[in-house]
Amino acid sequence: MNYSKNHSISKKLAKSTLWISLAAILSPILFYYTQYKDTGIKSVVEFPNKLGIVAPIILFLVYLGLLISMLKQKFEKTDINILFSFSALILSFYLILLYSRIFTV
Repeated sequence: MNYSKNHSISKKLAKSTLWISLAAILSPILFYYTQYKDTGIKSVVEFPNKLGIVAPIILFLVYLGLLISMLKQKFEKTDINILFSFSALILSFYLILLYSRIFTV
């Protein structure tokens, strides 16, 4: 099947952001077992507003929904690939900011 150039770019972008987001999700496990297992994490993150908790949960659910639909269709839909890439990048950025807040002593 002959695809357009935009499809191949969105497919590569979706695959790369999938790996980036998985690395951002799984990196605290590595940090915990290499540096903080014996001493523990001493910082406490507080959310002064309920929206600070609800919005990341909704973002993660959107990420999972797009991930499931993208993998079910095997990267064939360009629009789902691009939407997944945006949500994965936003989720990765949010998680990096959250981890920098938690893991800094």
